[in-house]
Amino acid sequence: MFVTANRQPIDCLFIENLRSNGWQVVKATAGIAEGSYQQQKPLLVLVDIRLPDIATFAK
Repeated sequence: MFVTANRQPIDCLFIENLRSNGWQVVKATAGIAEGSYQQQKPLLVLVDIRLPDIATFAK
C-alpha cells in the first residue's frame, strides 16, 4: 500500500516500478488508508511523510 496526498509524476513512476517488479500496489490517501489497510492486509505500507494529516494516520 502506498499512502500519498498528491498525484505527482514521480509517484506514478515509483508505483509502476513496483508493479513491474511483481508487487501489487494499492494507492490510497490517508483518509481511506485505514479501511484499505484492514481490507487488504498488506505486507508493506509506504507512507508519504508530506501528508497534511500524517499524525492522524500514524495513530
